[in-house]
Amino acid sequence: MRKCSFIFLFVFILSTICTILTLNAQKVRVDSIIFKGNDRTKITILKRELDFEIGDSLEVKDIEKILEVNRRKLMNTNLFIWTKFDFHFQSSSGVVIQYEFLEQLYTLIFPIFSIADRNLSDWINRGADPKRIIYGINAVQNNLTGRNEKLGINIETGFTQRFDLAYSNPYIDPKKRFGFYTSLTYQTSKNLPYISRNDSLQYISSNKFLRERFNAVLGFRKRIRFYDYQILEARYNQVSIADTIFKLNPHYLPNRSSNSEFIQLTYRITYDNRDYAAYPLRGKKLDALVNYTGLTGNLKFNYYDFTFGYEKYLHLGNNFFFSTTHRLKFTQAGKEVPYLLMQGLGYGSNVVRGYEINVIDGKSFYINRNTFKFQLLNKIFKIPQIPYKQINQIPIGIYPTVYLDFGYVDIGQENYFNSKLGGKWLYGYGLGFDLVTYYNLVTKIIFPVVNGSTSGIRVSVGREF
Repeated sequence: MRKCSFIFLFVFILSTICTILTLNAQKVRVDSIIFKGNDRTKITILKRELDFEIGDSLEVKDIEKILEVNRRKLMNTNLFIWTKFDFHFQSSSGVVIQYEFLEQLYTLIFPIFSIADRNLSDWINRGADPKRIIYGINAVQNNLTGRNEKLGINIETGFTQRFDLAYSNPYIDPKKRFGFYTSLTYQTSKNLPYISRNDSLQYISSNKFLRERFNAVLGFRKRIRFYDYQILEARYNQVSIADTIFKLNPHYLPNRSSNSEFIQLTYRITYDNRDYAAYPLRGKKLDALVNYTGLTGNLKFNYYDFTFGYEKYLHLGNNFFFSTTHRLKFTQAGKEVPYLLMQGLGYGSNVVRGYEINVIDGKSFYINRNTFKFQLLNKIFKIPQIPYKQINQIPIGIYPTVYLDFGYVDIGQENYFNSKLGGKWLYGYGLGFDLVTYYNLVTKIIFPVVNGSTSGIRVSVGREF
């Protein structure tokens, strides 16, 4: 009796193993793809992100990996708070796949309360002057007709006065490869940085306008498959400055004048295969850009600049992650670049952490940022007291970090800006943590050491995508 039971158990285990091996080796047909929760978003926009369709055959052993990769692409449309997938096999050797979404709030109207300086640390370093605050209103209609279009209006006053109108449509053709974007901006300033000295912006204030600026942008985008993009952009600029600015810095505008009209033509090619563009943990991104700047009606003033970027994000296991980013920019040799268009390190994300209060202007630069991080928390918190589902489900991510950055700015032999930090290697390292929540809002706090000296605390808050 015991012998029969042993034989039966052996046959059962062997049969199970054979079934698993057979299942792993076989393919299944995609019988159905179900989308749930896309109340506004068109199904054609969702299908554009999938690398499979009904009738395709998928390897059973790889199906969860395939669905997860496609889930990340759906999240990177920037339309959803979260995306989930599920699947079940049918008796007819087929599989039914389901993606479920929670759409964002697509109509957003919110007050603007921001600072005129490059970052929060720079504002605090300048005395946290409330006069340097910008306030206004921003209205955005995302996913306008369910095709991921975006219409935005921005009105600002306070330290500067500005009006923006922008529209973008990622796909204007049936095959969803080509899109375009356009914008208009009008800005006046009574407070203006007219030059940088000793690696700090020098401001001047007046009761009259110091600068008036208008620009119009038209860009076309081509998306090849899923991760490859090409962008061609034309930008028209019209800028006038007060005589006060011209006397303080004759190099402020092209051609050393107080009024200027110039165009910029940009071509960019990008490969972007990151898991979550707003705060990536896995994947990579490559970027190459060539930009032409020239005066309208004056071919004597023109130059090219080139920018190359590389980003790599790695999962090290056990909730540990590592990222490294590199960016190199250089400008055509022997060409004069007006101060208005001169940006080295200290602007946007091109900052050696710890040097947030500095600007190191120059025609060419290199920066490398490296970050180790630990995923301490990654969870969606539900607040049932709030009746709106787009608000009562709050994703929270907390990541303690350790970082090491390097940077270099070529300031030329003349050292026009009297820089103390340009022309030599800079490094910064330290500790910090990142707080990530919905609508791509990321708060970063770091405790830096720069070139061997401690440098207090740095805080940045903003949307990453």
